[in-house]
Amino acid sequence: MMTETRKTELESQLNQMIMMLKEAQKSLFKGQYIHAAIFVGNVSDQLPTMRMMLARG
Repeated sequence: MMTETRKTELESQLNQMIMMLKEAQKSLFKGQYIHAAIFVGNVSDQLPTMRMMLARG
């Protein structure tokens, strides 16, 4: 069972990842492909850890 504190932490981390993907999208539209790649890479690096935390419940 996940505590409310843990749920809040996970939600915050997911929101940060969403913000990074939005920034990647903005960079892409501006033609800043390297910046977009960095944002996407940062999110990609966090996904395995996030997946494990969510799976534990």
